Parts: sequence; structure tokens; C-alpha cells
Amino acid sequence: MDIVVAWRLAAFMRICVLACAAVACGSGPATTALAPSAEPSTVPTPRATATPPPAGCDSGFVVRGGRVTVRISERAGPVPIHEAVIESRQISGGFALAAPDTFATCSAVAIDLRALRSLDEFPGEDVSNRDEVIHKDLLETEKDPFAVLRPHGAAGVPAPLPTRGHWSFALRGELTLHGHTKDVTWSVQADRDGTALHATAKTAFAFDDFGIEVPNQILNLAEQIRLDVELDAEASP
Repeated sequence: MDIVVAWRLAAFMRICVLACAAVACGSGPATTALAPSAEPSTVPTPRATATPPPAGCDSGFVVRGGRVTVRISERAGPVPIHEAVIESRQISGGFALAAPDTFATCSAVAIDLRALRSLDEFPGEDVSNRDEVIHKDLLETEKDPFAVLRPHGAAGVPAPLPTRGHWSFALRGELTLHGHTKDVTWSVQADRDGTALHATAKTAFAFDDFGIEVPNQILNLAEQIRLDVELDAEASP
């Protein structure tokens, strides 16, 4: 399906649902939402032949798990009506501090974009249709399957990192996404307890920062993508 047709179809479905809901609130019996399509999703699955992501550092911290959440506000004109929530739990890599406020050049965290799936629901819509457009047209995940963060600096982070503590800081680094690389600043909260490290990082950026083309459609998308990364890492022996 053409990208414009896919997004306009999704937009038309949303607007119809909203219109029906408005009528139902005014008078008459409540309407029944359309049943989701039974057609199986054609979202691509990870392939063993894909180029592997960077492994990160041999020392320091190794990423053991986590999740990445993408949030995009959808609106009809100036009015927000829905927040699309898409998640991947495929995250890997490793990082190390070379000096206070400075990451080692081997540091890298990779997100497998092919594992992105919608978590939100909207009456009358099969969100797997959106996933297909995201994978095939917006992010082109078969061609660029990974988003990679290479952190450079973090003001206020000591090295070596104490075995226990909490830190709030701004992390600076290069984010590679959709074949484009751009410096991005993240707001980070990190906690360490012995060998275990838990961190959350948040940032936002525009679609065109990474060459992501959004079709002109009835239902508009907010100009920014919000990206939340949550990871659990373990200190290397």
C-alpha cells in the first residue's frame, strides 16, 4: 500500500470514529467500534543475516536488557486526539567512562528497530497497519535495522563510578537513525547498586532531523518524536 494511502486511511478511520462518538454522546444508541482486521501483520521480523550492531566496550558496563519507547502525538488540526506508543525491547551494547564526564570511544547502545510494535489502541483501528507503514516506509528498517547511540560526555558523572548512588545529568552523544547521524542531548536518571546499573534517558527530535519523510495527510502528526530509553546494565568483572 502506498504510504500516503495508508496514512490517509488511518486518518479517515480515526475521524469517522470521533464523529460517531460525538453523535452518540448527543443522542441515540451508542455505536459499536469496527472490529480489528483479522489479516495477519506483515511487519518484518529480525533476520539472522542482518548486519550486527556494535558490541560496545569490553570493560565498563554491559547492557543486559531494557526497552525503547517512541511516542508521537496525533492531532486533527491543532487538537491532540491520540498518542501513538511504539516499543522495542531489543537493546544491546556496552559503555565505559574514560574520565569524569567523558565516555570511552567504544561506548555504544544499539536498538533493534525491527522489533518495534505499537502498544496503544484506538477504536476501530488495527495498529499493525501503522506498524507496517513505520517499518516499510518511514524508518525502512530492513535497510537500516538499528538505531545506535554513541555517548560522548555527561556533565556531573564521576569516574570511576561509585558502586552506589544516584545521578541526574545531561548526556551528549551521536544518534544514528535511518541512515543519518546527529548530535542529540538526553536527560538521564541513573542508579547504581553494586554491579547493577539502571538508567532512563529521554530526548526529542524532529522527523526531518533524521531524514524521515511524513506524508501529507488529514490527521497530522506532532513535529517531534519523543524517545524514552530504559536500560539495565551490569558492571564487567
